[in-house]
Amino acid sequence: MALEFSPIKIFISYSLDNEDVLLKDNLTKHLLFLKNQGLVTIWGHSEINPGEENEQVSNKNLSEADIILLLVSPDFLASDFCRTQVKDALKRHKKDNTCVIPILLRPVYWQDEPFNNLETLPKNAKPINVWPNTDEAFFNITPYIKESVYNLLKNQYMKTGKNLYEDNKLENALTAFEQAIQVDAQFEEAYLWIGKVLSQLGQHTKALVAYDQAIRLNPKNASYCAAKGNLLFKLMQYQDALEFYKKAIQLSPENADF
Repeated sequence: MALEFSPIKIFISYSLDNEDVLLKDNLTKHLLFLKNQGLVTIWGHSEINPGEENEQVSNKNLSEADIILLLVSPDFLASDFCRTQVKDALKRHKKDNTCVIPILLRPVYWQDEPFNNLETLPKNAKPINVWPNTDEAFFNITPYIKESVYNLLKNQYMKTGKNLYEDNKLENALTAFEQAIQVDAQFEEAYLWIGKVLSQLGQHTKALVAYDQAIRLNPKNASYCAAKGNLLFKLMQYQDALEFYKKAIQLSPENADF
């Protein structure tokens, strides 16, 4: 049974210049597949309801966002309101490691801006409206935003799973770790924790398979080898356990007391 989780909150900061608004709307369309899957919510100025205070509502949504997209253009950089949002976004990035992604909408000199150390999109730093086809430009950047969403999702599942594991709610913990795998089938740490839970549940054969998958994805991780060694020792397969302990020590001699 799937566990309930909070969708990733995307906040879009943009100027109200007509071209910027149109480009923002186009970007939102390209991200709708994430919203339709229930993975994200997307918030921008257009979400403000009549009678609500613009600045107050914007600040609230920005403070709660998991991902902040800065749609950079001459009008964006000329807007005091947008510059305040940039400042607040960078504070959150520094304090909470909030994901902040500048997206270049139109040509403008941004290299001296406070976000110049962040990775910008598109990857080639070619502004969206310079591309012959703007849909192609958004198609180019969408996978990177999707990757950021998926990274946050799987970390959310891992945190939930570890908390459930500590509370000895093993079946629910297993579900959380399996959901992390659904987001990223190559997520090695999730396989380690699946192995731990299955071992606790007495499903030793499946636990060994999970450990093997973690080791296959990262054969140089000593903890994975040690975890499999511990389970083999528990199963009284001492010779096999010894081999994995040796591998763990070889990989990380300073942690020989696995």
